[in-house]
Amino acid sequence: IMALSLMIPAITKGSLEEYRDTLSSLKPEKSIDRWNQKLVERGITLIHNHCDLVITPSLKIEHMLTRWKTKSRIVTVPTGVAEIPVEAADVAWAKRHLHENAKTILYVGRLGKEKNVQLIIKAFEIVGRKDPQTRLLIIGDGPDRKELEAMAAKSAYSNRISFTGHVERHLLGGIY
Repeated sequence: IMALSLMIPAITKGSLEEYRDTLSSLKPEKSIDRWNQKLVERGITLIHNHCDLVITPSLKIEHMLTRWKTKSRIVTVPTGVAEIPVEAADVAWAKRHLHENAKTILYVGRLGKEKNVQLIIKAFEIVGRKDPQTRLLIIGDGPDRKELEAMAAKSAYSNRISFTGHVERHLLGGIY
């Protein structure tokens, strides 16, 4: 993060003041987390301040960038994903069908190579070893479903990995 912070004024052809600000942000803080946060804020703000427009996915992010002193124009363009309603009946359905008392790692989406669900199944080997109560629930369908099911079947924890196939959108609120 430090090296990138030092490079940003050079990349953006920043002013001498931006170089000074960057150097001053390298002064360590008592908390490493706070120091990292400060470096990220300063670096992102420097980049944004050289843009004509910054697009954010939510008002929350827009407010954060404003607090960080982003001077460029900021426009919020929502992602367009409608909120999924949660109905009591859908929650009851999910509890009846999805092991209500188990900790569950949930994946919902298309089962295609680009989603890298293989990594989730591999990572579940570690989780499965450490926590015998946790389950992996994979909701969705796609061209790689059979391959992923075969991979899960070879897992030492195959009895705790479930595939549901496609689930109607209105039921997802209860599952989440």
